[in-house]
Amino acid sequence: WLAWLNNFAPYYFPPLIIGLPLGLLLQRKYLSLIHLILIGIAIIWLLPRFLGNRSVSSMAASGQVLKIVTFNVWGDNPRLDDVQLWLREMDADLVLLQEIPPAWAGVGIPELTDIYPHQISQPLEVRAWGDAILSRYPILTHERYDLYNGFTANDRITIEWKERSIAIYNIHLSMPQRDTPYFTLPINNPFLNMLLKYDDERRNRQIDLLLDRLVAEDYAFIVAGDFNMSDHAAKYGEIAAQFHDSYRESGWGMGATWPNSRVAGFPSFVPPVLRIDYVWHSNAFRALSAHTGPELGSDHYPLVTMLQWNDSN
Repeated sequence: WLAWLNNFAPYYFPPLIIGLPLGLLLQRKYLSLIHLILIGIAIIWLLPRFLGNRSVSSMAASGQVLKIVTFNVWGDNPRLDDVQLWLREMDADLVLLQEIPPAWAGVGIPELTDIYPHQISQPLEVRAWGDAILSRYPILTHERYDLYNGFTANDRITIEWKERSIAIYNIHLSMPQRDTPYFTLPINNPFLNMLLKYDDERRNRQIDLLLDRLVAEDYAFIVAGDFNMSDHAAKYGEIAAQFHDSYRESGWGMGATWPNSRVAGFPSFVPPVLRIDYVWHSNAFRALSAHTGPELGSDHYPLVTMLQWNDSN
């Protein structure tokens, strides 16, 4: 229950906006002092995320920039044409997709081969709603591996970029839930059922094994995908202690990517609340910008990141 509560930590502070004036109005000095302390903690913790990001003025001059898109498409997405159109407009160097529809399984996206002549796509026998990688650059090697006792496959490729070999990991970790709910409610909502089955042990084990791989990685690397992990989860800190979160490094605001209220069955005015999609990178890169994309029929929002080769490393 505590791990579940941690995911929503920033959202416990807004009631202070009402609580502080109320405490002052009632002349409750002790209550007001507590509210002021908590507001101070919130400002120190969260305000830096809204103070702007790193300038991208050097991108055109250097030419050592990779544009990355990661997106959990959702296998039942009814707007695949819109997804393809948006990917073409983004004109990224690498596209890492999760939960691709059966039509793309094993074949990639043929309509985009003029932009991405190099594609890796998991066939249905590997995983239903699997992963795909679209690349402008030649794919030198491809490895498909499991995390945690035969868990469904993840992909690692190496590409040739600017006369360098770069390792690219496309990640889709399991949802943090057990097979059966702790208890049932008369309300039948799939997202509510996820909460009633919350258990992050399996996902955390997958992260441990992934970190072991990355520590031993020979090349500069980029790791992107659906981690099914909030950036306020305790496990997030273990990854951030070793590698760089592109959005935290160069994005603005909370950067929430899940859930899309229309797909989740919530009122349309409800925004996404959790950031669970990431682009991580090694010291060989630095993030220039990161932002979420538009609503495209999935329960996730896409993430777009610009990474620059870090000459100092």
